[in-house]
Amino acid sequence: MTRLRRSAVPALLAVLLLAPACSRGGGSPGPTSVPTSPAAEPPTRIGTTPGLYEYRNAGLVAVLDFDETGRSATLQVENGTGRELGEPFVYVLDARDGHEIDGRIPDAAPIPDGGRATFTVRFPPELEVDQIGLAILVLGGDNYGAFVPR
Repeated sequence: MTRLRRSAVPALLAVLLLAPACSRGGGSPGPTSVPTSPAAEPPTRIGTTPGLYEYRNAGLVAVLDFDETGRSATLQVENGTGRELGEPFVYVLDARDGHEIDGRIPDAAPIPDGGRATFTVRFPPELEVDQIGLAILVLGGDNYGAFVPR
C-alpha cells in the first residue's frame, strides 16, 4: 500500500493545483493582450527595374539596358575571363509565346581580355520591354546563357 500512496500523492497534488486554473467559471475569458503594430505605412516596393538585365559569370560582366520603347538597348561588357571574347549577339524570348526576337549590333567587335566595350543593340518594333521573357547573351557564336533582371 505504501507504493500506491507514493505514486498517488503526486498525482493528486497535480490535480488539486491545476483544477482551479481550469474551472474559473463559465463566463467569458479574461482580457487578452492584442499585439499592437506601428502606424500603417505603405509597403516598400522591392523588385527589378524593367528593361535592365545583368550577366555575371567567371570574370565576364555584361549589362543590357533597354530604352523605354524596347527598340534599342545598350550592352556594356567587361571581359575578365583571361581570353578574348568573340563579337556579341543578343536575342530575347517573348514572354507571351516564346518566339525569338533577334537584336542587331551594327558595331559588334571582339572584346579583348581585360577590355571593356559598349554596344548599341537594335530590336524590331514588335519587342515590348514588359514582354521580355528571357534575354540571352551570345559571344562569338557561343551561347553564354540568360541575363537576369536587375
